[in-house]
Amino acid sequence: MALQRFIDCARWGVALSIPVVAFPISLGATVAPEPGQPVLVVAPPWSGGAAGIVERASGREIYPTRAPLAVMAVFDDPSQLETAGAWLVLDGRRVAAICGIELGG
Repeated sequence: MALQRFIDCARWGVALSIPVVAFPISLGATVAPEPGQPVLVVAPPWSGGAAGIVERASGREIYPTRAPLAVMAVFDDPSQLETAGAWLVLDGRRVAAICGIELGG
């Protein structure tokens, strides 16, 4: 009985985690950002959060509102983001399109 509940819980956990993993990938999480293109930087809230990552990686915030774990920014050299501690770097234009906003770049 307890083993069956554990198995059912594990199945639900896997089923619910698929959208969490698939969503960033569908937004272009696996694509390396290009210099000068808008990106959404997702980072842990400690050590300055996403805004701190942008500052350490010599980027510029381009949207006036920050999310708790993310900020929209542009970088001359986006290769520094991984070493600065970013969890994910998503294509900013695709993310903005979900909200009905068209970003240049």
